[in-house]
Amino acid sequence: TVTVADDRTFVRMLVRGELGGAEAYVAGEWDADDLPAALRLFLRATGARGVESPLTALARLPTLRRHRRAANDRPGSARNIAAHYDLGNDFYRLFLDEQLVYSCAIWEPGDDLAAAQTRKLERLCARAELRAGDRVLEIGCGWGGLAIHAARTRDVRVTGVTVSPAQLALGQARARAAGLADRVELR
Repeated sequence: TVTVADDRTFVRMLVRGELGGAEAYVAGEWDADDLPAALRLFLRATGARGVESPLTALARLPTLRRHRRAANDRPGSARNIAAHYDLGNDFYRLFLDEQLVYSCAIWEPGDDLAAAQTRKLERLCARAELRAGDRVLEIGCGWGGLAIHAARTRDVRVTGVTVSPAQLALGQARARAAGLADRVELR
């Protein structure tokens, strides 16, 4: 048994298809005494294709337009990079560690973010078995955190590549400030 408590359920489904039905359920506009059974019945009735409102296609036009603008051709890629990575170094400083290491910290009890990120950099260098004199190519080097760490702790030469002009400029400045410009080349 499906109980419709609010007629807005039908408007939502007309405008947004099955997604509108889901939104109506979350809003408490309808309920079922056995939700899994009701959903199975719905799937059987629609041949598991679901229901899409004709208005849903119209509502997607702005999204399709944004998606086309975000195409990964050269101009689109440049816009995508700027929209994601060039939000300003100050923005990233709000939530990254001092080295501006971007992802996947390795935590131990009691760690702060800086310790967890340093542990990750150490693990990467150890797994790569880096030794003095080795040459490393880092694709997606961001602000050069790994490059600087590897050059400082393993005496290797690192060439890092980033797609972000803002990250590149700061990474190069950080390598120079660390006295590692002769071993860290960011492009």
